[in-house]
Amino acid sequence: MPFDGAEATLPALQAQAPLVLVDFVAEIFRRVPELRLAVEGPGHAGQWWIELAAEGMTPAVEWQDGVGFGLYGPGPTLPERPRATLSCPVAAAARLQRMMLSWRTPR
Repeated sequence: MPFDGAEATLPALQAQAPLVLVDFVAEIFRRVPELRLAVEGPGHAGQWWIELAAEGMTPAVEWQDGVGFGLYGPGPTLPERPRATLSCPVAAAARLQRMMLSWRTPR
């Protein structure tokens, strides 16, 4: 699915993705409405990738059943391992939002 906002992404995602993934996408859009994303999956090992874009950041999320949500970022080059892994879609969206806030705040 190409980069798009919630109004186009959620209906298409609901038709093909696991509910937990749809819940994550709905929650991250609620928390970061200006977010754009692209969804790819499932891969050969069952993993789904969500590539995000907002405010010059390009984090990514990997989801796999039994593993949860791996949060990567801020981009454009992503680390080899996720910065955090969470199983709950709401908790993963909240953590990603906090990570994005910390990445844009000057240190």
